[in-house]
Amino acid sequence: GWATVLAVACHEIPQEISDYVILIQAGFPRKTALLFNLLSAMFSIVGCLISCGVGTTTKLASKWILSFSGGGFFYLALCDMVPELHKEYHLKHSIVQVVMMIVGFTVMFIIGYFEEDIHNSISC
Repeated sequence: GWATVLAVACHEIPQEISDYVILIQAGFPRKTALLFNLLSAMFSIVGCLISCGVGTTTKLASKWILSFSGGGFFYLALCDMVPELHKEYHLKHSIVQVVMMIVGFTVMFIIGYFEEDIHNSISC
């Protein structure tokens, strides 16, 4: 619902900036990094259209699509992001990381808890 739209919007802007910075740090020229970032975003739209088309054909398909997507996010978090978090050994950085994760979980919980109220206040 609307909680998902809000969560995706809050996620996408920093995520696209992060992708661009990672490509720059990997040694890509700025224009090439911007092009690859744009291409990946375009393929995301294609994937969304395919999943929407398949997902509307049957309820079972949407369950598989959501499971596959969720598993992909868990894989990325556990295999790519967690090792990066362990590279910092300063207590201050670790505390900031943990606090930001707790803030993120709390915001998502609050949005999920009030999703019906948000949906009712937006609907006419």
